[in-house]
Amino acid sequence: MGGFALYAKEGRLVYEANDGDDHIVVRSNVPLPTGKLTVACQFTRKVEDSGTQLGQVEQDSAITGTVRLSINGQVTGEAASVREALGFFAIDDGTFGVGEAFGSPGSSAFKPPFKFTGTLEKVTVELK
Repeated sequence: MGGFALYAKEGRLVYEANDGDDHIVVRSNVPLPTGKLTVACQFTRKVEDSGTQLGQVEQDSAITGTVRLSINGQVTGEAASVREALGFFAIDDGTFGVGEAFGSPGSSAFKPPFKFTGTLEKVTVELK
C-alpha cells in the first residue's frame, strides 16, 4: 500500500503519506468547525544543502518536504521530512479520488469508498 490521502475523520483534518516504507500522519490540532470553510494541504519540497535543486528527484524516486495543514487560513498541523513517492501506479484501479476513495487507499484508517457526506463547493489542486 502506498500513496497519500487528505480527509476528515473524527472531526479533524488528516493527511497521510505512505511511500511503502515510511508512514506519516498529520492531524489538525483543532477540530474542523461547522459551516462553510476552507481547508488546505501544502507540501513544500526540501532543497538539500548538497546542492540538489528544486525539482530534482532522489535516487529512490521520492521527494522529501514539509506538509502544512490549514483551516480557514490558520496553520493547524505540520510535519517535516515527509517523503512522497513520485509517479502513480495501481493494479486495482486506484486513482486520485475527490470526495471518496477508489481502489486501495493510501491509508489503513479507512476503507473505500469512505465517501465525504458534506458538500464540496470547490477543489483546487495546484502543482508548483
